Amino acid sequence: MPSRSSKRRARLDRGSGVAALLSVAGGLGALAVVNRAIARRAGEPFSALSGESRRYPWTEGDVFYKVKGQGEPLVLAHGISAGASAFEWRKNVDALAEHFRVYAPDLLGFGLSSRPRLDYTAQTFVQLLIDFVREAAGGAEHPVHVVASSLSAAYAIMAAFQRPKLFERLVLVEPAGVYALSRGPTLAQRAFWQVMRAPIIGESVYNAVASRAAMHSYLSRHVYLRPEAVTADLVDYYYIPAHQPGARYVPLRFVTGHLNIDIAEAFAQLSQPTLIVWGKQAEMAPAAEAQAFQRLNPGTQVEIINGSKMLPQDEQPERFQQRVIDWLRQPAAART
Repeated sequence: MPSRSSKRRARLDRGSGVAALLSVAGGLGALAVVNRAIARRAGEPFSALSGESRRYPWTEGDVFYKVKGQGEPLVLAHGISAGASAFEWRKNVDALAEHFRVYAPDLLGFGLSSRPRLDYTAQTFVQLLIDFVREAAGGAEHPVHVVASSLSAAYAIMAAFQRPKLFERLVLVEPAGVYALSRGPTLAQRAFWQVMRAPIIGESVYNAVASRAAMHSYLSRHVYLRPEAVTADLVDYYYIPAHQPGARYVPLRFVTGHLNIDIAEAFAQLSQPTLIVWGKQAEMAPAAEAQAFQRLNPGTQVEIINGSKMLPQDEQPERFQQRVIDWLRQPAAART
């Protein structure tokens, strides 16, 4: 029979276990309260773009977009990051709409679009671009021009490769590296994703790395050449949509490698005339990376814009949009 001392130790162990569980539960409860407070105080997202507001009912959720202008259809696809949206094109829509019918969507999971809890993959956004171009922008009737930035530029390459008849010409703004994102998630990244998808813990970690201070630091150090351009209002425009329900899923899938895609073969065989635009002072993805794209597809043209880092369309909008307009309006023979 167990001795009196062993029974006592067993009671103490059970008591310690209960106390530990209560402590964990209390900690999670406190985190949940903080998460709810952050969500309540985030504010309501809105679109800073001019034009008519519309919603495209896609299979996985509604996609909000703005449309403006007349002429050949032109779709603007924003990059993938916490708080991203069509906001990055706010300085370009009006000028482009003088020559084209411009469509500027908030991609699924961003901005004013639906933010479903999905296991997002690269093909999710490739298919979204294909369907949006075909069904919302009239690609089934007339091929569409696409201007896409960062990781969305990689998705635009794959979409144009898979459905070439839908896409007329591509403008890629600092497209994600040809080789850097060619591998899928590692075992460690998969494990981290499982932790991050947990409602309380995952949201808490995300809130910490997507705080206003963290966003200000990232934008002023890596995205914009002039730190003074990163105003409180600009940070808010990234922060507010980043803290809506479901907004964390796509950025977390990105940082855990689940949105990676190998585009080297597709880009080498791409048939559409393509212009790559790069900020001269970009650091995270240096302008020299454009040479890798040209080696794969020698017909690719490159425009380096001085005075900008990751968003030349925002920091040097006049030069950016004039170069895009001039290139898209050239006769086909002159663009190749």
